[in-house]
Amino acid sequence: MSFLSNLYLYSDVDGTLVSEGHKVHDRNIAAIERFVAYGGNFGIATGRCTSDIDVILRQIPVNLPCILNNGAQIYDAASNRVLRDIPLPELSFDHTVKILDNAPEVGLLIVNDDGYFRHDNPYSAHDFALIDDLFPVAHLSEIPGPYRKFLFLLDPSNVDGFWDVLNTYEFEFIDFTQSSDWSVEMVPAGVNKGTALLDVCRMLDITITQTIAIGDNMNDLEMLRSAGFSATVSAASEVLKNTVNLVVGECADGALADLIDFIQLNQRQFKTMKSTLESERQKIERRAILSAAMCIARTNAMCYDAFIAK
Repeated sequence: MSFLSNLYLYSDVDGTLVSEGHKVHDRNIAAIERFVAYGGNFGIATGRCTSDIDVILRQIPVNLPCILNNGAQIYDAASNRVLRDIPLPELSFDHTVKILDNAPEVGLLIVNDDGYFRHDNPYSAHDFALIDDLFPVAHLSEIPGPYRKFLFLLDPSNVDGFWDVLNTYEFEFIDFTQSSDWSVEMVPAGVNKGTALLDVCRMLDITITQTIAIGDNMNDLEMLRSAGFSATVSAASEVLKNTVNLVVGECADGALADLIDFIQLNQRQFKTMKSTLESERQKIERRAILSAAMCIARTNAMCYDAFIAK
């Protein structure tokens, strides 16, 4: 049996696996196919939702549950089945209205089970022509829940100002994560790619030390901290570069292929990953993260059940 069969590799999509649009780099496709053919386990961990990943999955072999919506969903593509799902709480709608009242210049994408919609915002000061072409336009009040995400579209020069707006309020049951230099996403509190990776480990009965993760932005941070081995792209922030074990090349040149090449060239290091014991500090930190996430997830689930019961 190949040593790769004990490794579970997760890649972010936009900015890591894909540089622009939906096309996976040829080097990445070839490397993933080779990795899986020799026994490796591969999955994606993305902010995208189920309605937006088919175009990616058609290009690459995936044999692990997909981590979607920044950790709020775990999805088995082979059976087309959602294994875990945490929608935004009902209060997220009111929170979004409040944010738009105080930052009317931002754009907004709303995601529910029917797909993506762009909020009809006449005050948006930034040109989102690409977004306009991709998604139907409707007013926020016309789009029913339950909501999967609210994605705020920003002028990159005003991202810090938008965070200042968010920090003036205390939001219940939700968090925010920055997924690019022009977008901030609302997510259920305590939900991120890192807690989802821990959930996948429980589902598959594997240890976190067997996992490898690669990402490029702040919504990948918890996953990179949690994984047994982690990597980021050359264009990532210093925060991410100081978190990971390896910095690879540019996304546009096939960054994931760089990581897979590194794994196969350093077999001795990765053969020991399954038996490597976590430090006591890591165990305590990960248990604390998981415990908090489970409590918050239960609270969100109760909010969702109350919402459906209305």
